[in-house]
Amino acid sequence: MRILDLTRNDCGAGGWREVAVARVVRAFRPASKSENKIASAAESTTSAAEARNWTDVFTAGLKARTTSTGGYINPGIAVARVAELALPATLPILPKPRNSSYNSSMMRASSEARHAQLVERAVEWLRYTCRCGIILSEQSCASGEVPDVIGWKGSSHSVLVECKVSHSDFLADANKPFRLKPEEGLGSRRFYMAPAGLIAREELPKYWGLLECKGRQVQMSVKPGKQDLRSAVGLMKEMNLLLASLRRVEVRIEPQTITEFLKWKNRLAEYNGGRLPEGITAPDEEQNHYLVT
Repeated sequence: MRILDLTRNDCGAGGWREVAVARVVRAFRPASKSENKIASAAESTTSAAEARNWTDVFTAGLKARTTSTGGYINPGIAVARVAELALPATLPILPKPRNSSYNSSMMRASSEARHAQLVERAVEWLRYTCRCGIILSEQSCASGEVPDVIGWKGSSHSVLVECKVSHSDFLADANKPFRLKPEEGLGSRRFYMAPAGLIAREELPKYWGLLECKGRQVQMSVKPGKQDLRSAVGLMKEMNLLLASLRRVEVRIEPQTITEFLKWKNRLAEYNGGRLPEGITAPDEEQNHYLVT
């Protein structure tokens, strides 16, 4: 049965039928020694191409036999006889994916979910480890660069974190305009964040740091350079990003103004009989000085 299994996969329907013809004819009518030899070779070969050659010779020999030597068996009749022996006359059609784009979309969704997890960890790292008071994630403006996460701390010092879930994504990042001209990029200090082992130290751009995620832990594997990488152009782009973000807030709180919104804590005390509601920190106790009005 080796040749039958082989031809089902490699020969196609026609080649499989020819081998079946050879087996049926040998079982139901006498054959010459040469025909037996040819049929045996066709059945025992392990090559699909050889099987087709042998069965072509065998069926041609059957057709050439005259009626005086017993007549010739029609290969089509033999194929019909194959069906009676529960040998399929046609190959089964294997199911195919209904939509190949579905699998790719699922892969993209999985990649996007992993990226979202890294962004969340980068926000936490900037807030609790780097002590940034203002943090934005995946916000855009007219400057073109959309940082995964960027935060600001004292003296307007900014920290940029780019999250990568694949090595190809990391390599593609190097071809972006603000990477080719790093003086136009955002961030006084800059990091890549990736799963442990994804990015090698020698692959990092000059003065960049590397944050590696191991489970829920974020470890600084490579410290960034001490140089301030942000130029005057980068500072203006950061200002544009902050202004664009403030404008989005203003649109959502209209008709209330930004100023009124930022003073909401003071108004809470007025509306609550001079006391702040439970869970609200008083201005003189607020550790984040960016939130003090």
